[in-house]
Amino acid sequence: MKAQGSRRESRTVLVTGAATGIGLAVARAMADRGWRVLGTAMPDQDASSLLLLPRTAILRVDLASPSSLDDLVRSVLGEPRLDLLVSNAGIALPGPMAATQAADLRRQFEVNAIAPLLLASALAPKLRTSRGKIVFIGAGQGRVALPFGGGYGASKAALASLADALRAELSDTGIAVSVIEPGSVATGIFHESRHTAMKVLDGMTPELSARYRAPLEAVLAKSARAMASALPASRIGDLVAEIADSAAPKPRYLIGRDAWALASIAVVPARIRAAIVQRLMRSTGGADQR
Repeated sequence: MKAQGSRRESRTVLVTGAATGIGLAVARAMADRGWRVLGTAMPDQDASSLLLLPRTAILRVDLASPSSLDDLVRSVLGEPRLDLLVSNAGIALPGPMAATQAADLRRQFEVNAIAPLLLASALAPKLRTSRGKIVFIGAGQGRVALPFGGGYGASKAALASLADALRAELSDTGIAVSVIEPGSVATGIFHESRHTAMKVLDGMTPELSARYRAPLEAVLAKSARAMASALPASRIGDLVAEIADSAAPKPRYLIGRDAWALASIAVVPARIRAAIVQRLMRSTGGADQR
């Protein structure tokens, strides 16, 4: 795998999922601050916006493919240096748990949790040389699973747990490990998730469709309204830049009102937390419990 772009020895960051959304915002923030950026994109993904950034190279990778991930590791280990890893790439495949396909659940865990850990572990020796940092992009839903987002929330909860363990294990190396847990961010992931959710609805059995179509459509409509007040992706880019320059980064960073709300719900007693989440389901015209 060869990077597409100019090569220059300077502080270097690897950003996964850098072609759009949060990843592109992070790449832009770091490039604007003089960093060399290695940004990953899917093999057939349009990465034209990434190509416009200075000091930026593109690495094509499918994080769900072990061989593609191995190619990425070899390419990055061949770089002069690495100072920061930002694991941002992620997917959300919404739908009711009763209609979840095993392949979809596995893919969310592969991309959202397993690949980030394997990448961080493989690149830790290079980061140790520069006393670098690792930043995982998690999600507020990693603290509280919400209706129709169980697979996504579970994968982000797994990522946070893996990051906690990795942080402890790397504590004597000088490598700092942080997790950013944003709330709603104005990116294309909502539209992609909606498209996926509609495909899930169309593929349900008549019984499951009758039970879940109305509440899932209500959740999607509520999510669309929430996007009006979503954080701009640039806020996450600026936060990553702050972490990169921090002498003592925090283990976790919450950003966004809805992320803070979920974090507050996460610490209440389990019975109360369950009642709150169930109320969210009912408020969207939840599934008939008969």
